Amino acid sequence: MLQKSLTTTVFDKLYTKYSNEPTLNCLPVFDWSENDFNFNVPINVSGNVSLSGELTIGDTNVLDEISTINNNLFNLNYETSEVKTGEVWIDGKPIYRKVFQVSAIQSKVVTINHNISNANIVWVDTSHSFLLVGNNTYSLPRIGNSINQCVGVQATRSTFTISAGSDASFSGGAIVTLLYTKTT
Repeated sequence: MLQKSLTTTVFDKLYTKYSNEPTLNCLPVFDWSENDFNFNVPINVSGNVSLSGELTIGDTNVLDEISTINNNLFNLNYETSEVKTGEVWIDGKPIYRKVFQVSAIQSKVVTINHNISNANIVWVDTSHSFLLVGNNTYSLPRIGNSINQCVGVQATRSTFTISAGSDASFSGGAIVTLLYTKTT
């Protein structure tokens, strides 16, 4: 930590007075050199802060770290390939996401192999799974007016299954989003 010694001397044109007070060791509020500007006290900012160049702590570029954290933590990309969401399950394992586009479904029970390697726990992301019927979408699972109009979806370590009641229609297909952890 940088410390400065401060000794006071007061003089005017006729007389010079040296302080009899002890030398004080103090830390300045800020100091600077040709290459940096240091604050030696906590700083609170109200309002906006604008930076140009790099913001580093030690050898770490903080802005690059924030960008990486945002990409990993808030990965809101929905893709048909495997995506690491940035979330962590209760066992400490990362959570992955994969979206499936199921074309027009002709039978009332369709089972699809999801080809997720080393799948451990697999579940349907019901917030991002839906049926396509004409120009309409219906969340999965779909609760109809009767049991015959319901459509459900379930997932296992190797497949997911869409099951429909006898009066259910999903000729436009479905979007099924799976969330999962892996055994490795």
